[in-house]
This record gives sequence, structure tokens and C-alpha cells, in this order.
Amino acid sequence: MDLVYKDFVSSFMFNANSAVSGIIFFKLARKWPLLMEKWSKVELSLENYGNNNRYQKRKFVVIISVIMSAAIVEHILSILHVSQIPNENSNKLEAYFLTNYPHLFNFFEFSIPLAIFATVMNICNVFSWNFLDAFLIIISIALTEKFHQVNDEIHIQRHWMKLREDYNKISILCKIVNKEIADLILVSFATNMFFIMSQLYWSLNQHKTTTIESIYFCFSFGLLVLRTVAVTLYASNINDESKKSMSYLFSLNSNTYNSEIERFAYQIHCQPVALTGHDFFKITRGLLFSMAGAIVTYELFLVQSNIVASY
Repeated sequence: MDLVYKDFVSSFMFNANSAVSGIIFFKLARKWPLLMEKWSKVELSLENYGNNNRYQKRKFVVIISVIMSAAIVEHILSILHVSQIPNENSNKLEAYFLTNYPHLFNFFEFSIPLAIFATVMNICNVFSWNFLDAFLIIISIALTEKFHQVNDEIHIQRHWMKLREDYNKISILCKIVNKEIADLILVSFATNMFFIMSQLYWSLNQHKTTTIESIYFCFSFGLLVLRTVAVTLYASNINDESKKSMSYLFSLNSNTYNSEIERFAYQIHCQPVALTGHDFFKITRGLLFSMAGAIVTYELFLVQSNIVASY
């Protein structure tokens, strides 16, 4: 009964995540040209600043390649794991689909077309889930680079009004982007935390019977944690980079200090920039410790519950 419940809940969340993400991405695609138009205006205002666009593109390709390659490996391990689960059905192919998609074939009779449909949808869901995190990482890197350009320029030039105005443009751009991707942030963090918690729970209640099952669990869980940490760290870099110039501005001597520098420092201090999940939480480095604390607390609760249940 527990296994059936696990399969149902996990499958529901997995498919719901992809469906919701797809809807949000579709809505975002309609607004994307306008968003890129605003982004381009900021890019043009920073065209005289130093930039690493060439390396940035390479970084994007590497991130996408690594995440998607890891997703492929995880999917292959999943297939190997499911194929080794004992089943009374003599038809190995049918047994695989009945075991892997119980939420579907418990309600519909097995057929090849339906099995193909389930396989295609499952692959789409796998890559959709991984692409969501990759997308957030790439957006975070791009926004962080904008603040990095201004921070580098602060140490070179003294056109404080232009620097402050450019910083303000980037801050506004971050808020615009955050407004458009806040739903994706919520879905990403909610789904990742759910599966981290659920995998921890079922790992304590089920013993690994085969080597491939152990390898699959470790790889899948490790990849999930790494993706969650990566999204959090890259997104938190926006907040870190936006505040980096504060100490330098305050260290300027009194002969250099003027009203523009004061306004600049005041803006950095009083208007912190960070991606948020509709203001339910801000993605800073502190969020990572909060999430880790919640997971550890949950783990201790599960251990205690198992100890009590064993008596």
C-alpha cells in the first residue's frame, strides 16, 4: 500500500511539475520579446563597459550540456532499475511498462501506442524538470554579470551619476525579470524540496535490494541536491554582486565623496536586489542554510518516528 501511494504521489508531482512549468514557459514565451527589448536597452547602456559575453556563452553551453547529460544518465539508470523489479508478467516489455507507469496502466489496458505515449511524455517531463533549473541558473548568471560590469567599472572611472543610473537600470531589469520568472522559481524550489524530502523518507523505509537500485538512488538524489544547490547559489550571486560595491563606496576619502556617491550607497543599502518566489522568500546564501536546516529537521523527525514505530 505504501509503495502504491509513493508511486501515485511521486508520479502526480512529477507530471504536475512538468505541466505547470510548461504553462508558465508558454506564458513567458509570449512576453519574451518585450522582456528582451528591455534587456537590450540595458545592454546598450553598458556597451562601453568591460564584458565577458564570449565566455558567458561558453558557460551557458557547458551548464546546459552537463545538466542534460546528467538527466540522460539518470533516466537510463531509472530504466535499468525498473527493469530489475520482479514481476509475475512473463512479457518483459509489458512488465516494464506496468511497473514504471502504474498510475496509467492501473486505469487503462496495456497497449503499445499507449506505452509509446507514456515513454515520450516521461522523457519530456524529465528534460522539462531539468531544463527549468538550467534556465534559472542561466538567467541568474546573466543578471549577475550585469552587476559585475558596473562593479568593475566603479574602480576605474569616477562618473558617479552614470554608474548609479546604470546600476539602477540593472536593478529595475532584475525586478522585471523576477516578476516574469517568479512562478518558475516557486515551482522549481517547491518541486525540488518535495522530492528531496520524499526520497529521504522512502530511503529510510525501504531497503535497497540490488546494486543498480542503490546506484540509481544515490545518483538521482545527488543530482537533485546538486541542482537545487546550484540554482540557489547562482541566483544568490545576484544579491551578492549587487552589494559588492558598498564597502568600496564607503571607503572613499572625504575629498572624493559627494552627493551622487551618497545616493549610490544609499540605494545599494536600502534597495537590495534578489530573485524571489513572489516575495515568499528571497534567494540569498542564507536560504541555502534555511533549506538545509529544514531537511535536517525533517530527517531527525523521520529517524525518531522510525525508532518509536519499532517499539
